[in-house]
Parts: sequence; structure tokens; C-alpha cells
Amino acid sequence: MSFINGGSAIRVVTREGTLGAEQENSKLSWTNNRMDFEDFIDSIFNAISYSKFWKKNSLSLNKAIVNTALNIILLTLIVLLCASEVIGTTGTDNLTSFGVCVCQFLFHFAGLCKWVIIILKSDDVKDILIRIKRCHEICRSYNKTQKGILILIITNYNFGLMIALLIFRYIIVEFFEYSQKIDKFKSDMITFAKLWSLLCICGAIEWCLNPLIYDCYNIYILKIPTTNYTRSLPFEAYIPWTIDSNKKYIMTFAFQFISGIAASIGMVISDVLNVIFLANISFNLEFLNITLVKENKNFAILR
Repeated sequence: MSFINGGSAIRVVTREGTLGAEQENSKLSWTNNRMDFEDFIDSIFNAISYSKFWKKNSLSLNKAIVNTALNIILLTLIVLLCASEVIGTTGTDNLTSFGVCVCQFLFHFAGLCKWVIIILKSDDVKDILIRIKRCHEICRSYNKTQKGILILIITNYNFGLMIALLIFRYIIVEFFEYSQKIDKFKSDMITFAKLWSLLCICGAIEWCLNPLIYDCYNIYILKIPTTNYTRSLPFEAYIPWTIDSNKKYIMTFAFQFISGIAASIGMVISDVLNVIFLANISFNLEFLNITLVKENKNFAILR
């Protein structure tokens, strides 16, 4: 790359194809990054669309039936679990059992409420996602505009070679700065979603597996006779039937296990969405602040 001072213009000469190939292969490609972030938002948008299962969408008939049945079944199971836990608190005879019942009920009820709120407010959530994409487009357009202005300044003012080099370097940095920040934002949000999903869902699974571990320890380690042994369940709740066979125990355990996992999923979806929205607000305000500061510096240099 060489800079030729041609009177009132600074012209950039590059080896043929070198800069184009570097830009094409660069991981900081603006177009690829823009599409990645838009795909990220679109994937959230499509996932939220599945929650409003009673409305027509782009799903095929079979997928729509499965989606509707899955939402209704999971919500029904969570409601039944919460109801059985509320009734179960009336049968507690000590403060410890009462505290356990209340804690597990509040967790499942919170997951149920967040799931229902997402369903009822899905249109508002979609509107926020559209606004996030609109802000992204505005920031992207601003960066492109700034790049054009800086190139225009270089080509219309008689700067020295060193100043031209500095301004050209500033163009490259400015052009990819937003791309780098938005890519890091997307990566951080995906990482948080995975970690929070892992913590909530694995925590619920661990809680549900505790009774199985407890029973195995009593039966196979302590050698407690199984004739009059009462099997443990994941959650202390009212069960309207007597568990006197392995089949009834497995069905009851599966009911509580699936309901607990479903409540955890509702908790995860709501928490991840809230964090993404708040983080995006912070990201846009930070970028706006940086942009205004740099605008002042640019005017100061031109003066």
C-alpha cells in the first residue's frame, strides 16, 4: 500500500486484489456480522412466535399440532403441580417441611407466571425485538456514513502523508468497531443463555434425582427392607392416589419431573429475554456515548 500526495488529494494505491481478498477473508466482515446478528434476533423472534400457539403461523399442520399440544400439556402439568403443592402444605406438621413446600411452590409458580406472561405479552416482546433490529440498522448506517465522510475529507484536503495514514487507520478502526462490539454482545448473550439454562435445568434435574439417590442408598447400602418402605418423590405435594406399585411410582415421578423441568424452562426463557433487552439498552447507550465523544473530537481536529 502506498500514499501519493497529488496536490489537493491523497490517493490510496494497493496491490491488485490484495485488499479485496483480505477484506473478503477477514473475520470482521461487516456483512457477515450484520447477518449473524440479524439471524440471532430472528431466531429469538421465531421462538417467541411458538408461544402463541392459538394463532396461525408459518408452521406446517403437523408442527402446529405438536406445538399446541406441547404448550397445553406442559402448562397443565405445571398448574397441577402447583395446585398439589399448595394442598400439600396443609398436611405439613413441622416448620421444616412447610418451608420446603413453600420454596418449591414459589419456584414453580414463578416459572408458570413467567411462561404465561411471555405468552400474553408475546406481541410486545416481538415489538422490542423489531426495535433492536432497527437500532442495529441505524448504527450500521451511521458507521457507513462516517466512513464515507472520512474518505471524502482525505480526498478533498491537502494533508501530509503521516496525517493521511492516521486518518486512513482511523477509517478502518471506525468501520469495524461497531462490528466487533455487536459480535461480542451477541457472543456474551449466547454464553449467558447457555450457562443460565444449564444452571436452572440441571438444578431442577439434580433436585428430582435426589429422591432416587436417597432410596438407592437406603435400599442397597443400608439394606432397609422394601416391604414397608415408602418411596420418595422429588417434591412434597398432595397425591390423590396411593402409590402401592412401581407403575404408580414411575408415573407420579414422571409427572413431577416433567412439570419441574417445564417450570425451569419458563424461568430460563423469561430471564434470558430480560437480560438481552437490558444489555442491549446498555450497549446502545454506550455506543451512543462513544459516538458523541468521537464526533466532538473529529470537529476539534478539523478546526
